[in-house]
Amino acid sequence: MELTISKNGDLLNVKIIKSSGNVRFAKAAQRATQLANYPRAPSSFTQEKKTFKIKLIL
Repeated sequence: MELTISKNGDLLNVKIIKSSGNVRFAKAAQRATQLANYPRAPSSFTQEKKTFKIKLIL
């Protein structure tokens, strides 16, 4: 899974990079990511956004 978060803590993008083939798991992971609250980045963070790649294991 890949997600991009703005320095304000807004979720900008979420996508499945490589599917396990389990559609229900993928949808649940994507939905949980969309419902999560993300904190603002520290003031020392100078980028407008950050992209994270997360490996989920079923």
